[in-house]
Amino acid sequence: MPSTRLLVERYGQGLSVSDVEAETARELIATYRERLSDLSWFMCCLNETIARWANAEDGVTGRFLEGRFKS
Repeated sequence: MPSTRLLVERYGQGLSVSDVEAETARELIATYRERLSDLSWFMCCLNETIARWANAEDGVTGRFLEGRFKS
């Protein structure tokens, strides 16, 4: 079975896919649409990207800003 991205692209282009692949593509598209309208999901992805970049730059691991500020 092709990767999910390839499957959705083939389905979107109207190329021949099996019934199971078409149903899977429709479910994935519904999930993508739901995520695109969810601000919390977007912020989670954005935070993860920024945290990975900042942690790599600082040479640390763990949650972003963990241990950097203390009250």
